[in-house]
Amino acid sequence: MKQPVLILFGSLMCLLLLAGPMGAPASPAEAEPVHPAADGGESPEEGWMFSAGLYLWVTGMSGDLTVRGRDVPIDMSFIDLVNATDTLVGLFGYFEGMKGRFGFALDAAYSRLSANLDARLTSVGPVELSLEGGEWDFRLFVLDFAGFYRFYEVGHWKEAEQTTRKRPFIAFDALLGGRYSHEKIELNGTVRTTVTPGDIPILDESYPFALEPSDHLVDPILGGRILLWPAKRVHLALWGDFGGFGAGHDFTWQLKGMGGYSFRMFGLDSSVFTGYRSLFVEREIEEGNETMDMSITLHGPVVGLACRF
Repeated sequence: MKQPVLILFGSLMCLLLLAGPMGAPASPAEAEPVHPAADGGESPEEGWMFSAGLYLWVTGMSGDLTVRGRDVPIDMSFIDLVNATDTLVGLFGYFEGMKGRFGFALDAAYSRLSANLDARLTSVGPVELSLEGGEWDFRLFVLDFAGFYRFYEVGHWKEAEQTTRKRPFIAFDALLGGRYSHEKIELNGTVRTTVTPGDIPILDESYPFALEPSDHLVDPILGGRILLWPAKRVHLALWGDFGGFGAGHDFTWQLKGMGGYSFRMFGLDSSVFTGYRSLFVEREIEEGNETMDMSITLHGPVVGLACRF
Protein backbone atom coordinates (compact mmCIF):
# COMPACT_ATOMS: atom_id res chain seq x y z
CA MET A 1 0.00 0.00 0.00
CA LYS A 2 1.37 3.36 -0.96
CA GLN A 3 2.30 5.58 1.95
CA PRO A 4 2.19 9.35 1.30
CA VAL A 5 4.56 11.47 3.35
CA LEU A 6 3.17 14.71 4.76
CA ILE A 7 5.63 17.12 6.31
CA LEU A 8 4.15 20.34 7.55
CA PHE A 9 6.08 23.04 9.15
CA GLY A 10 5.57 26.60 10.24
CA SER A 11 3.03 29.12 9.07
CA LEU A 12 2.59 32.48 10.47
CA MET A 13 0.23 33.41 7.83
CA CYS A 14 -2.66 31.38 9.04
CA LEU A 15 -1.70 32.72 12.41
CA LEU A 16 -2.67 36.24 11.64
CA LEU A 17 -5.45 35.04 9.52
CA LEU A 18 -6.99 33.32 12.49
CA ALA A 19 -5.06 34.27 15.54
CA GLY A 20 -5.94 37.77 14.52
CA PRO A 21 -4.38 41.18 14.13
CA MET A 22 -1.71 41.75 16.64
CA GLY A 23 -0.31 45.18 16.46
CA ALA A 24 -3.53 46.99 15.61
CA PRO A 25 -3.78 50.47 17.09
CA ALA A 26 -5.98 50.50 20.14
CA SER A 27 -9.41 52.05 19.92
CA PRO A 28 -11.82 52.08 22.89
CA ALA A 29 -14.77 49.76 22.48
CA GLU A 30 -17.12 52.66 23.16
CA ALA A 31 -15.55 54.84 20.47
CA GLU A 32 -16.88 55.34 16.96
CA PRO A 33 -15.26 53.38 14.10
CA VAL A 34 -11.87 54.78 13.12
CA HIS A 35 -11.25 55.49 9.46
CA PRO A 36 -7.90 57.26 9.08
CA ALA A 37 -8.70 58.45 5.57
CA ALA A 38 -11.75 60.22 6.98
CA ASP A 39 -10.48 61.83 10.17
CA GLY A 40 -6.80 62.15 9.23
CA GLY A 41 -5.80 61.45 12.84
CA GLU A 42 -3.18 59.10 14.18
CA SER A 43 -4.05 56.20 16.42
CA PRO A 44 -1.81 55.43 19.37
CA GLU A 45 1.03 53.14 18.34
CA GLU A 46 2.05 49.94 20.01
CA GLY A 47 5.30 48.05 19.79
CA TRP A 48 5.99 45.37 17.25
CA MET A 49 3.83 42.26 17.49
CA PHE A 50 4.48 39.00 15.67
CA SER A 51 2.62 35.87 14.66
CA ALA A 52 3.75 32.27 14.10
CA GLY A 53 2.11 28.89 13.64
CA LEU A 54 2.03 25.38 12.25
CA TYR A 55 -0.58 24.10 9.82
CA LEU A 56 -1.47 21.25 7.51
CA TRP A 57 -2.77 21.92 4.01
CA VAL A 58 -4.46 18.80 2.65
CA THR A 59 -3.96 19.46 -1.05
CA GLY A 60 -5.87 18.35 -4.13
CA MET A 61 -5.20 19.46 -7.69
CA SER A 62 -7.42 20.39 -10.63
CA GLY A 63 -7.00 22.09 -13.98
CA ASP A 64 -5.65 21.42 -17.47
CA LEU A 65 -2.39 20.75 -19.25
CA THR A 66 -2.36 21.56 -22.95
CA VAL A 67 0.16 19.35 -24.75
CA ARG A 68 0.70 19.93 -28.47
CA GLY A 69 -2.62 21.71 -28.69
CA ARG A 70 -4.53 18.96 -26.86
CA ASP A 71 -6.00 19.24 -23.37
CA VAL A 72 -5.08 16.77 -20.64
CA PRO A 73 -7.55 17.36 -17.78
CA ILE A 74 -6.39 17.00 -14.18
CA ASP A 75 -8.97 16.61 -11.44
CA MET A 76 -7.59 14.82 -8.39
CA SER A 77 -8.71 15.13 -4.80
CA PHE A 78 -6.34 14.50 -1.92
CA ILE A 79 -7.64 10.92 -1.72
CA ASP A 80 -7.04 10.43 -5.46
CA LEU A 81 -3.47 11.65 -5.07
CA VAL A 82 -2.92 9.33 -2.12
CA ASN A 83 -4.04 6.37 -4.23
CA ALA A 84 -2.15 7.44 -7.35
CA THR A 85 1.27 8.35 -6.04
CA ASP A 86 4.06 7.48 -3.66
CA THR A 87 4.97 11.13 -3.22
CA LEU A 88 2.86 13.72 -1.47
CA VAL A 89 4.95 16.24 0.44
CA GLY A 90 4.24 19.68 1.86
CA LEU A 91 6.42 22.09 3.86
CA PHE A 92 4.97 25.41 5.04
CA GLY A 93 6.17 28.41 7.04
CA TYR A 94 4.94 31.92 7.78
CA PHE A 95 6.08 35.01 9.63
CA GLU A 96 4.27 38.28 10.17
CA GLY A 97 5.01 41.49 12.04
CA MET A 98 2.86 44.54 12.68
CA LYS A 99 3.30 47.94 14.30
CA GLY A 100 0.55 50.54 14.29
CA ARG A 101 -1.32 50.31 11.03
CA PHE A 102 1.60 48.91 9.04
CA GLY A 103 2.90 45.38 8.80
CA PHE A 104 4.65 42.78 6.68
CA ALA A 105 4.16 39.10 5.96
CA LEU A 106 6.36 36.31 4.62
CA ASP A 107 4.89 32.96 3.65
CA ALA A 108 6.95 30.04 2.33
CA ALA A 109 5.47 26.80 1.04
CA TYR A 110 6.89 23.74 -0.70
CA SER A 111 4.70 21.07 -2.27
CA ARG A 112 5.44 18.04 -4.37
CA LEU A 113 2.61 16.20 -6.09
CA SER A 114 3.06 13.19 -8.34
CA ALA A 115 0.48 11.27 -10.31
CA ASN A 116 0.02 8.88 -13.20
CA LEU A 117 -1.78 10.33 -16.22
CA ASP A 118 -3.49 8.32 -18.95
CA ALA A 119 -5.86 10.37 -21.06
CA ARG A 120 -7.54 10.43 -24.44
CA LEU A 121 -6.40 13.73 -25.89
CA THR A 122 -8.84 13.84 -28.78
CA SER A 123 -11.05 11.61 -30.89
CA VAL A 124 -12.38 12.71 -34.28
CA GLY A 125 -14.17 10.02 -36.25
CA PRO A 126 -11.83 7.05 -36.61
CA VAL A 127 -8.77 9.03 -35.42
CA GLU A 128 -7.84 8.90 -31.74
CA LEU A 129 -4.91 10.61 -30.00
CA SER A 130 -4.07 9.52 -26.47
CA LEU A 131 -1.40 9.89 -23.78
CA GLU A 132 -0.36 6.55 -22.32
CA GLY A 133 1.91 5.77 -19.38
CA GLY A 134 2.02 9.45 -18.51
CA GLU A 135 3.90 10.45 -15.36
CA TRP A 136 3.40 13.89 -13.83
CA ASP A 137 5.68 15.23 -11.09
CA PHE A 138 5.09 18.79 -9.92
CA ARG A 139 7.40 20.50 -7.41
CA LEU A 140 6.50 24.00 -6.33
CA PHE A 141 8.27 26.34 -3.92
CA VAL A 142 6.41 29.58 -3.27
CA LEU A 143 7.53 32.57 -1.21
CA ASP A 144 4.93 35.30 -0.72
CA PHE A 145 6.21 38.64 0.56
CA ALA A 146 3.90 41.56 1.19
CA GLY A 147 3.48 44.77 3.11
CA PHE A 148 0.03 45.74 4.34
CA TYR A 149 -1.80 48.76 5.70
CA ARG A 150 -4.82 48.66 7.99
CA PHE A 151 -7.10 51.30 6.51
CA TYR A 152 -10.23 50.61 8.57
CA GLU A 153 -11.05 49.03 11.91
CA VAL A 154 -13.68 48.97 14.63
CA GLY A 155 -12.64 48.18 18.19
CA HIS A 156 -9.42 46.34 19.05
CA TRP A 157 -8.55 42.64 18.96
CA LYS A 158 -7.59 42.64 22.67
CA GLU A 159 -10.98 44.05 23.61
CA ALA A 160 -12.66 41.50 21.34
CA GLU A 161 -11.32 38.76 23.63
CA GLN A 162 -13.05 40.25 26.69
CA THR A 163 -16.51 39.20 27.83
CA THR A 164 -17.30 42.85 28.63
CA ARG A 165 -16.72 44.07 25.07
CA LYS A 166 -19.42 46.32 23.62
CA ARG A 167 -18.98 45.42 19.98
CA PRO A 168 -17.06 42.91 17.81
CA PHE A 169 -13.68 43.70 16.32
CA ILE A 170 -13.39 44.04 12.53
CA ALA A 171 -10.47 45.20 10.38
CA PHE A 172 -9.67 45.63 6.68
CA ASP A 173 -6.09 45.45 5.36
CA ALA A 174 -4.74 46.30 1.90
CA LEU A 175 -1.83 44.18 0.62
CA LEU A 176 0.93 44.87 -1.89
CA GLY A 177 3.84 42.56 -2.59
CA GLY A 178 5.13 39.73 -4.73
CA ARG A 179 5.21 35.97 -5.15
CA TYR A 180 8.43 34.12 -5.98
CA SER A 181 7.96 30.66 -7.43
CA HIS A 182 10.34 27.88 -8.32
CA GLU A 183 8.52 25.31 -10.41
CA LYS A 184 10.01 22.02 -11.49
CA ILE A 185 7.80 19.93 -13.73
CA GLU A 186 8.36 16.47 -15.17
CA LEU A 187 5.82 15.21 -17.68
CA ASN A 188 6.61 12.22 -19.82
CA GLY A 189 4.79 9.41 -21.52
CA THR A 190 3.85 8.04 -24.91
CA VAL A 191 1.59 9.81 -27.37
CA ARG A 192 -0.30 7.23 -29.42
CA THR A 193 -2.21 7.86 -32.65
CA THR A 194 -4.63 5.26 -33.96
CA VAL A 195 -6.92 5.29 -37.00
CA THR A 196 -9.68 2.68 -36.84
CA PRO A 197 -12.33 3.10 -39.56
CA GLY A 198 -13.73 -0.33 -38.75
CA ASP A 199 -12.92 -3.06 -36.30
CA ILE A 200 -9.27 -3.25 -37.29
CA PRO A 201 -6.89 -0.27 -36.95
CA ILE A 202 -5.14 0.73 -40.15
CA LEU A 203 -2.68 3.04 -38.36
CA ASP A 204 -1.17 2.67 -34.91
CA GLU A 205 1.83 4.89 -34.19
CA SER A 206 3.47 5.86 -30.90
CA TYR A 207 6.19 8.32 -30.04
CA PRO A 208 7.69 9.42 -26.71
CA PHE A 209 6.91 12.76 -25.12
CA ALA A 210 9.01 14.41 -22.40
CA LEU A 211 9.00 17.86 -20.88
CA GLU A 212 11.08 18.73 -17.81
CA PRO A 213 11.27 22.52 -17.29
CA SER A 214 12.61 24.15 -14.13
CA ASP A 215 11.88 27.88 -13.83
CA HIS A 216 12.22 30.74 -11.34
CA LEU A 217 9.34 33.24 -11.54
CA VAL A 218 8.47 36.46 -9.72
CA ASP A 219 4.93 37.87 -9.82
CA PRO A 220 3.60 41.16 -8.43
CA ILE A 221 0.50 40.62 -6.28
CA LEU A 222 -2.28 42.84 -4.97
CA GLY A 223 -4.86 41.87 -2.41
CA GLY A 224 -6.54 42.37 0.90
CA ARG A 225 -7.92 40.64 3.95
CA ILE A 226 -10.77 40.97 6.39
CA LEU A 227 -10.44 40.03 10.09
CA LEU A 228 -13.44 39.60 12.37
CA TRP A 229 -14.12 38.60 16.00
CA PRO A 230 -17.90 38.00 16.04
CA ALA A 231 -17.87 36.45 19.54
CA LYS A 232 -15.55 35.91 22.47
CA ARG A 233 -12.48 33.87 21.45
CA VAL A 234 -13.95 33.16 18.01
CA HIS A 235 -12.23 34.75 15.00
CA LEU A 236 -12.71 34.63 11.24
CA ALA A 237 -10.53 35.75 8.36
CA LEU A 238 -10.66 36.02 4.60
CA TRP A 239 -7.50 36.60 2.51
CA GLY A 240 -7.42 37.14 -1.23
CA ASP A 241 -4.74 38.19 -3.71
CA PHE A 242 -4.09 38.13 -7.45
CA GLY A 243 -1.24 39.01 -9.78
CA GLY A 244 1.21 37.73 -12.35
CA PHE A 245 0.17 39.91 -15.29
CA GLY A 246 2.76 38.19 -17.49
CA ALA A 247 5.73 39.13 -15.30
CA GLY A 248 6.18 35.52 -14.19
CA HIS A 249 2.92 33.65 -14.55
CA ASP A 250 0.30 34.85 -16.98
CA PHE A 251 -2.03 34.98 -14.00
CA THR A 252 -2.13 33.77 -10.40
CA TRP A 253 -4.58 34.13 -7.54
CA GLN A 254 -4.97 32.86 -4.01
CA LEU A 255 -7.96 32.69 -1.67
CA LYS A 256 -8.08 31.59 1.97
CA GLY A 257 -10.99 31.49 4.39
CA MET A 258 -10.32 30.59 8.03
CA GLY A 259 -12.05 30.29 11.38
CA GLY A 260 -10.44 29.75 14.77
CA TYR A 261 -10.74 29.64 18.54
CA SER A 262 -8.23 31.39 20.82
CA PHE A 263 -6.84 30.34 24.22
CA ARG A 264 -3.72 30.65 26.37
CA MET A 265 -0.93 28.07 26.01
CA PHE A 266 2.49 28.22 27.70
CA GLY A 267 1.83 31.86 28.53
CA LEU A 268 1.16 32.83 24.90
CA ASP A 269 -2.01 33.90 23.11
CA SER A 270 -2.72 30.88 20.92
CA SER A 271 -5.42 29.56 18.64
CA VAL A 272 -6.49 26.49 16.72
CA PHE A 273 -7.97 27.09 13.28
CA THR A 274 -9.36 25.45 10.22
CA GLY A 275 -10.46 26.61 6.80
CA TYR A 276 -9.89 26.23 3.06
CA ARG A 277 -7.13 27.46 0.76
CA SER A 278 -6.82 27.65 -3.04
CA LEU A 279 -3.80 28.69 -5.14
CA PHE A 280 -4.10 29.06 -8.93
CA VAL A 281 -1.24 29.43 -11.46
CA GLU A 282 -1.40 29.77 -15.23
CA ARG A 283 1.50 29.94 -17.68
CA GLU A 284 2.99 28.71 -20.94
CA ILE A 285 6.04 26.47 -20.73
CA GLU A 286 8.57 26.06 -23.52
CA GLU A 287 11.49 23.64 -23.59
CA GLY A 288 13.28 22.81 -26.81
CA ASN A 289 10.68 21.96 -29.42
CA GLU A 290 8.02 21.12 -26.85
CA THR A 291 5.45 23.51 -25.41
CA MET A 292 2.79 23.11 -22.75
CA ASP A 293 0.13 25.39 -21.31
CA MET A 294 -0.48 24.83 -17.62
CA SER A 295 -3.54 26.03 -15.75
CA ILE A 296 -3.89 24.34 -12.37
CA THR A 297 -5.36 25.00 -8.93
CA LEU A 298 -4.00 23.53 -5.70
CA HIS A 299 -6.81 23.45 -3.16
CA GLY A 300 -7.89 21.79 0.04
CA PRO A 301 -8.72 22.17 3.76
CA VAL A 302 -6.30 23.69 6.25
CA VAL A 303 -5.92 22.93 9.97
CA GLY A 304 -3.31 24.31 12.34
CA LEU A 305 -2.09 25.85 15.59
CA ALA A 306 -0.90 29.45 15.95
CA CYS A 307 0.46 31.84 18.58
CA ARG A 308 1.07 35.57 19.05
CA PHE A 309 4.04 37.15 20.80
